[in-house]
Amino acid sequence: MAVSGARTLSEGALRGFARAIFEASGVPRDEAEIVTEVLVRANLSGHDSHGVIRIPQYCGSIRAGVYVPGAALDVVHSTPTTRIYDAHWGLGQVAMTRALDESMRLARDVRLFSFGIRQCNHIGRLGHYAEVAAANGFVSIVTVNSTGMGAAVAPYGGREGRLGTNPFCMAFPTGRDPILVDMTSSIVAEGKIRVKRNRGEKLPDGWILDRQGNPSNDPADFYGPPRGAILPFGGEVAHKGFALSILVELLSGTLTGAGNVGEREGQIGNGVFCLLMDVEAFRPLGDFESAATRLAEYVRSCPPAEGFQRVIMPGEPEAETRRRRSASGIEIDATTWSQLADEAARYGCETP
Repeated sequence: MAVSGARTLSEGALRGFARAIFEASGVPRDEAEIVTEVLVRANLSGHDSHGVIRIPQYCGSIRAGVYVPGAALDVVHSTPTTRIYDAHWGLGQVAMTRALDESMRLARDVRLFSFGIRQCNHIGRLGHYAEVAAANGFVSIVTVNSTGMGAAVAPYGGREGRLGTNPFCMAFPTGRDPILVDMTSSIVAEGKIRVKRNRGEKLPDGWILDRQGNPSNDPADFYGPPRGAILPFGGEVAHKGFALSILVELLSGTLTGAGNVGEREGQIGNGVFCLLMDVEAFRPLGDFESAATRLAEYVRSCPPAEGFQRVIMPGEPEAETRRRRSASGIEIDATTWSQLADEAARYGCETP
């Protein structure tokens, strides 16, 4: 049953609503289309933390001059196999989409190509871009760190934030839905805590520490002020999540020159790293897809353990949720819906 005050919209209705708000806030139509596509696709895939819940945040940042609609995407360094872009604090989804499109074209000639983006705002769900790359015959690695004041995650053995959630993503083409690994190096993405807060739900054990460094189940203890901290993933072996976070930090912030967490004051941004590998440089794409599919089918054939119905491959939950929500609609919780309605009213947009 839907939460009281929540709304369920079709994909088309939600796209139209989101696009109208962005355009009314001063985002050029082509950029509004890109951001809307990435956000609504996240909702369709079951990642509401990276969907339209972000619209009030983005619109507020536009009004504050932190997000710059229409900003240029400039190449500041290039070699035959690499590029570094400056997004000039434009909309992150726009910068990433355009950099990825251009880099996939360049990668056709050199077979392996990597790029980074500096001065980039939040790019949203990494899996979206990896899925696009897989659909074009690429294996991709995508990582982002949090530049500026984005220290939300405690290092292993620490009790205060020193790192971002630092997600890591890879996708492999199969000819159908890709095998997709899209995960944070923290126990959870910040947006998942935001969703719990908006729904009035408590957090599971092991997600956050409060400002004194004590375990907490209250989302408010993370957001503060003063803010608490998210834990690295892994529980008793959280040193593994911490190590992965450092890897992501070095790729996204240090290697690209986008900057590392804590190096500067001010707005939180994403340093972006992406490596594209053309499957055809290694073997025929059809052969790779067939082999990847056989691997998935073999792994799925494992008898389920007690309490499980079946073995699920990485990426399957997103694909199955997309099919279900495309048919039945996307539910928006009451708090998020109220925030979206407020943004629509601010700009005189019609609310579905």
